[in-house]
Amino acid sequence: MKQQTISSRIKTETALEIQFLKKELGINQTSIIESAIHHLYQETKQKKKQSRYELFKKSGFIGAIKAEPDLSVNYKKKFADYLSEKYAQK
Repeated sequence: MKQQTISSRIKTETALEIQFLKKELGINQTSIIESAIHHLYQETKQKKKQSRYELFKKSGFIGAIKAEPDLSVNYKKKFADYLSEKYAQK
């Protein structure tokens, strides 16, 4: 695969982290940066693959309340019935 050279400015702290990784892992700077980019790319791609349902389910939003199974279809009638009952003249 053809390689490209990129240039970027990084914080001193990040440069020190790269030096640490080079020493500990015994790999070069290019490998560290490629690995970090690949990891971030895969993580982002995986999140994008999740359906809205999966994201809501994971967040705990789905199943947060107990209601009739047909509530999404009959919510207007149910709400109207609730209001009628609540504000019925006694």
